[in-house]
Amino acid sequence: KVRFTAIYTKRRDGGPTDFQVSIFAVDGAKNELSIYYVPADTGAPWTLVQTLPFAGDTRFSCIYVPGKPEPLLMVGSPTERLQKLCHLNLTEWILSKQDDRRNPPQAPVVEEKFSRPMASLWPESREGHDGPMTVAIPVDCTADLPVSRHAWVTSPMAAGGDAASPLG
Repeated sequence: KVRFTAIYTKRRDGGPTDFQVSIFAVDGAKNELSIYYVPADTGAPWTLVQTLPFAGDTRFSCIYVPGKPEPLLMVGSPTERLQKLCHLNLTEWILSKQDDRRNPPQAPVVEEKFSRPMASLWPESREGHDGPMTVAIPVDCTADLPVSRHAWVTSPMAAGGDAASPLG
C-alpha cells in the first residue's frame, strides 16, 4: 500500500498562482518515501527526486507560510510515536535533477528541525491521555488543490472509459 501526498512549492520565476507540484509517496511495505517532481506538462514523465527511509505509516501535513517558497512539513508516524517539524529543500533538489551540471544540494531534501513524542502534545490531565501510548496523526487539510492552476486541476475531465487510469 502506497500513500500519496501532493506538496506545492512556489516557482522562483512565477507569479502568485504559479506552483510546482511534487508527490510524496510513502510505501508501507518498504518503509520508504519516494519524492517525485510532477511537471505541469501532463505528457512529461515524473522525475524521481529522492528515495528515503521513512516509517510506512507516516502521514504529512503542510504548513504554508506567506512569502516562503516551500512549506514546512509536519511528519507523524504512529509506530515511531513522534511528531516532527521538517524543512523542505525541494526546490534546490528539483533544480539539480533537471540540470546534470548542478551538484546535489548539501542539505537533505527533507530536513528534520525538531521532534517530540506524541504523548507530550497533550496535558496528562486531558481525558483520553494514555501516556506514551498516545498517538496523533497529522491530517493534510490544506485547500490548495482546488485553487491550483496545475494541469491536473485545470484540464477537463475525460468521460468514463475514454482514458486509461494512470495507475494501471
